[in-house]
Amino acid sequence: MKSYLYPNTMLFKTFYRICLVVVAMIYLNSCSSLKSYPRSKIELELLDEYIIAKDAKFNAEPIGGLSGIDYRDGYFYWVVDVPSNPRIYKTTIEFDADKIKQINFIEAIKINTDNTDLWFDLESVLAHPNQLGFLVSSEGSIQNKKQSGIYQIDEQGKIQKTYSLPDYIDVNKGNQAHHNGVWESLCFTPDQSQFFAALELPASPWGKPKLYDTPALVSVLRYDLAAENYQKEYFYPLERIRTWPLKPFAINGLTAMLAFDESRYIMLERAYSAGRGNKANRAILFEYKFTDLNSDQNLKQLNREAKTHKKLILDLKKIRKSLASKRLDNLEGMCFGPTSPNGNPTLLLIADNNFNSFDEQINQVLWFEIKKH
Repeated sequence: MKSYLYPNTMLFKTFYRICLVVVAMIYLNSCSSLKSYPRSKIELELLDEYIIAKDAKFNAEPIGGLSGIDYRDGYFYWVVDVPSNPRIYKTTIEFDADKIKQINFIEAIKINTDNTDLWFDLESVLAHPNQLGFLVSSEGSIQNKKQSGIYQIDEQGKIQKTYSLPDYIDVNKGNQAHHNGVWESLCFTPDQSQFFAALELPASPWGKPKLYDTPALVSVLRYDLAAENYQKEYFYPLERIRTWPLKPFAINGLTAMLAFDESRYIMLERAYSAGRGNKANRAILFEYKFTDLNSDQNLKQLNREAKTHKKLILDLKKIRKSLASKRLDNLEGMCFGPTSPNGNPTLLLIADNNFNSFDEQINQVLWFEIKKH
């Protein structure tokens, strides 16, 4: 006897599956709204977007893979994410009122990899405050057993110091970090006597960002600049992935951080949802206060407590339509820019175009004025 309540037809099954997907998307979009976060007093206003030309070259090499940036004594330093030719660009940027007029590439500082088995997949750079040279972070290559690391190098790109890592991020000691999710960001403390180094993704014991709310704690280590061993470990809670992917890949990670003052740090989270074209990347800026968490709690409790120290600065989705490119690209670097004529500080964000290895991307630079803080 044919059932009219449960018709076994392809049309009904298709309709049923669509309904399930719609309900699931409504549920996910209702989870953990950004409105649940208190607003930071740090307020940003977009000044300009600048795109480095797709075919731009310096010393006959394509300009791209710009994954970290820092400023020191009139120069901006950009780290290039390409293990076959790791380098730091020295540049100047010409600003005019509320516009970026031009970016001038002056020098390429090659990382000296002679006599070493290290794999320099560079992600972040800091100009050393007390001498010529830099701090850089590298993700290594976990799947190839190549160590990630944090290094001090001189102005010629030669390694001067290697900072220690926890055993759980050591490929020779039971590594629990994820490939391509290791040392993504560095930042100094305000007095520049110490620095923080953060993973992009949580190590295995600390969860993983998903499409629904779930614990995802990124490890952040604090180092004394003069020492080699890290002094303390903190955790930063990542958001869930907020854009539904149309292909089977999505990710969210911590890509940059910056000390605003003694207690407030600006944190950049960048998510990617495959198959969404110009809307594939989602970037959100948060204010965060590093503090000790109660280690007697379980993972969910730790994540919940960590989120109480987090405030929303800006969901960059809100400025996408005002950009000439109408897109947010793979934003991975952040530093302060010049002081504006009215005395306000400014902020620069940069995107890593991956040398267009995966999709059509852009070398994007976003410039903001910090209006209130």
